[in-house]
Amino acid sequence: MAQILITSKDSTETLGSLISHNKWDRILLVTGKRSYEISGSKDYIEKECSNIDIQLSRFSDFQNNPNIDDLRKGIVFAEKFVPDAIIAIGGGSVMDMGKLIRFFYTHDGEILSGSYNTNSNKVPLIAVPTTAGTGSEATHFAVLYDEEKVKHSISSPEILPEYVILRPELTYNQSSYLTACAGFDALAQSIEAYWNKNATVESDAYAERAMKLLYDTLPKVVKKPTPELREKMSEGAYWAGRAINITKTTAPHAFSYPFTSHYRIPHGHAVALTFPYIADFNFSRGYIPEQRKTALCTLLETSCNIYTTLKNYILAIGLVMPVNKYDPNLILRGISLERLANNPANINSDDALAIINKVIGRI
Repeated sequence: MAQILITSKDSTETLGSLISHNKWDRILLVTGKRSYEISGSKDYIEKECSNIDIQLSRFSDFQNNPNIDDLRKGIVFAEKFVPDAIIAIGGGSVMDMGKLIRFFYTHDGEILSGSYNTNSNKVPLIAVPTTAGTGSEATHFAVLYDEEKVKHSISSPEILPEYVILRPELTYNQSSYLTACAGFDALAQSIEAYWNKNATVESDAYAERAMKLLYDTLPKVVKKPTPELREKMSEGAYWAGRAINITKTTAPHAFSYPFTSHYRIPHGHAVALTFPYIADFNFSRGYIPEQRKTALCTLLETSCNIYTTLKNYILAIGLVMPVNKYDPNLILRGISLERLANNPANINSDDALAIINKVIGRI
């Protein structure tokens, strides 16, 4: 399915005109709790829908890292409301929840079974991201945590939103810290797509486009945001999402999930913690052709001291190691083997434990 991208820069289409053209009468909004107002999403939705005769129903009863119970509530909510369309407007967790609610509203099957059948409830999904980072609006998979805080990735071509609307102004109220977290997540996705075992000519083009938009922009937007910089971040995050939609992510994302689920470190920050160490490991022990290493170093404006370059970059945007009592074995058990399989270097349990101990300061 071809996804339709709508931006204020190169499209006359708006959310309001999209709703009117398709004659959607009942729209389910999936949003964050407080972020819906803080980001300006509430004002945006009210403005776009002010002259349209529709019924809106809002669902926001889920955690920052959605779990299976949250999803069940969302599915029941959708079944009671019976929407013509679903709009997910918010950050990465909102995107994932909107994607999952739509998928399981239109498909039958146990949530974590991996076996699903299409039913008669086909409704379109419109994704409106309010962070420049996760790229979830552009991917056909979504993250969900089970009762044991173990992360699962549910994947299907039908999870991909039909429409993406990029409105950079909805990112204007993000703090410097959240801008850094989301922005580094996007940058990490583009790099991980580029060194990925599953990289293709198409994913390379998306990853390169994302890195060119994000790498120089992120430190600037963290320190002194402007509308132009915010627009570059939104576009870069989208293209990074397009890249990992083909390749999926690698070891830094695989390692990040237990830091988030057990220590409540925001996802992008958790990815940043291990990134320099894993990049160094991949460059020294992974199968990355020299030509590709050189191209990546050129994109990252480094002479290929990859560890130092990324370590200094991450510190410059304020993502330091939080003080905590970390259990390396707990982190080790939470690593996503699915994501690890895409990494250019094989990382066994001893390698992983050594990386974790370096990150938490035990080595």
